[in-house]
Amino acid sequence: MGTSHFQDPAAALAELRAQLEASRVVLGLNQTELARRANLGRTSVSQALSNTAPSPTAQTVGALARVLRLRAVP
Repeated sequence: MGTSHFQDPAAALAELRAQLEASRVVLGLNQTELARRANLGRTSVSQALSNTAPSPTAQTVGALARVLRLRAVP
């Protein structure tokens, strides 16, 4: 994620969601299994990955990132 994304929160959120979804697919997890492993509701996962839903909470993003083995980019 480049510095320019910090100037455009919508672009940053779209990139985050794309990274979460791509990682989910690479690991071969469906949303239900991802929710189970992250100890989240399936609706929370679905909304976190949806471009039309409100922004996910930091806790939701953290739980998903742990399961999907994603690291924060400084």
